[in-house]
Amino acid sequence: MYKWRTESVENRDLIHENAVLLLQHGMIYRRFSEALITGESGWVIHCLKYFTIWLQNGEKLASLPNYRQEYLHLMCCFTHIWSSKFFAHWKDQCLVNLSSSAMGFMPCDQLGEYVVRENKDQINHNVTPPNDLFARDIKARQVLVFKAARENMERTTGAVKHYQHSSTVDSSVDIRTITMRLLQDKVFIRNPGRRNYSGQGESMVTSSIDLFGLGCANVLSGQFIEAYKDKMRRNREDEVQELEEEALDPHEHEI
Repeated sequence: MYKWRTESVENRDLIHENAVLLLQHGMIYRRFSEALITGESGWVIHCLKYFTIWLQNGEKLASLPNYRQEYLHLMCCFTHIWSSKFFAHWKDQCLVNLSSSAMGFMPCDQLGEYVVRENKDQINHNVTPPNDLFARDIKARQVLVFKAARENMERTTGAVKHYQHSSTVDSSVDIRTITMRLLQDKVFIRNPGRRNYSGQGESMVTSSIDLFGLGCANVLSGQFIEAYKDKMRRNREDEVQELEEEALDPHEHEI
């Protein structure tokens, strides 16, 4: 893909390039989501490596500076900072399973968001000190118990789950429609010079962002990596300075 985009516009097939990028990005996302559900932390780590490269792309429309820094730091933790025992601990604990189902795993932060959402729902509109204290000290500690009890009652009574479909949605019709349209336009066959879909007039097709290609180029340039290393050095220098100040005046930080 990166090589194709070095050619002139007249020799490029924008439609085919976008289709290839759709497959590349879609397959990684699908593999990542399946790894989360089935608890395969090894595949999670493998996909995170791709996401780390993607986030180095530098495009304004797809650049997330905070996530870029966090992913770089996470990769450094995997390979340099964490001990082998701590890394093994992270792999064992990065996903949780509350249902004991083989397809029931979820990221820890997703569980945290669920707990926070359930607790917010328990906050009364006319909050008073007694009911606020009851919600925080009693209800908040029982969120996961409530979840298990509710699901058990739903299964026992056959009740329809709120905000969810009562039956599994069949997506085969939509998938078949989209697939047939892509095959009719022959998007998976490279045709140099093609720049618009059939029946769409003469308007140019917008070229999708090649996250992996641009990310690899920026990783090789070392720009973002050097910025991360400089930040880590500054943080380390600040920590050393604080330790030296505490050593000179050990009573300064006493309460």
